[in-house]
Amino acid sequence: MKGASSGQTPGRHGGGKARGGGNGVGGEEAMLQPVGVPVCLWLLERASRANKMAAARVGGLDLGFTPDRGGLDVAGMYKAAEAGELDVVWLMGADEIDHARLSKAFVVYQGHHGDRGAHHADVVLPGAAYTEKDGIYVNTEGRVQYASRAAFPPGEAREDWAIIRAMAARLGINLGFDSLDDLRESLYEAVPHFAARDEVVSAKWAKFGGRSKLTAAAIDSALDGFYMTCAISRASETMGQCMMALAEDGARDAAE
Repeated sequence: MKGASSGQTPGRHGGGKARGGGNGVGGEEAMLQPVGVPVCLWLLERASRANKMAAARVGGLDLGFTPDRGGLDVAGMYKAAEAGELDVVWLMGADEIDHARLSKAFVVYQGHHGDRGAHHADVVLPGAAYTEKDGIYVNTEGRVQYASRAAFPPGEAREDWAIIRAMAARLGINLGFDSLDDLRESLYEAVPHFAARDEVVSAKWAKFGGRSKLTAAAIDSALDGFYMTCAISRASETMGQCMMALAEDGARDAAE
């Protein structure tokens, strides 16, 4: 089976551990990647397009959530899937992507509220929303914050780490944890400042960015609808009615 992950060399069993961001701006509920699984485990930020643009990057970069040597970035995954070089793509709540470019791969979608990714998937694994699991978040200033579950996931839905743990066991892979506490211990060992609750840990200043030229292209918003940028808000009947009222109000103002 051909494939690549963000932390593995294509076609090679083994590789390093990779962690991804959860709902909002990162967190351990996205779990450790099943090391050695010869498929593309696409652990992208959770559904919000705003998060995809910026916010979730804080926790993701803290976790080292970038392609390792031999791994693929988003553009590389698209090309590999179109070329038939990826047998399986595992989407972790990834809805704001070009699903048409993944049509040649077998797509597994892990998420909640049956959003866009679920409609294009071959298999759907129901996950828990952020209100249905304990989580660790990093805000845009780098402050680590803990959140507690407000309700249990409905039906057969499970927390993300539990789904991956079960899949790894099915494949005969030992991830080294059997509970959320075990997982967090592993997280703290790899990224110690995640254990510093409600603190901003200073980071060393490093060179970044580069020189480029400005173009004449107009600067536009990356959001089509500011109030419905995630799976939860898009599934909300109340938010849908609010958006309709907002559109009607805008049309009325334009007519005047």
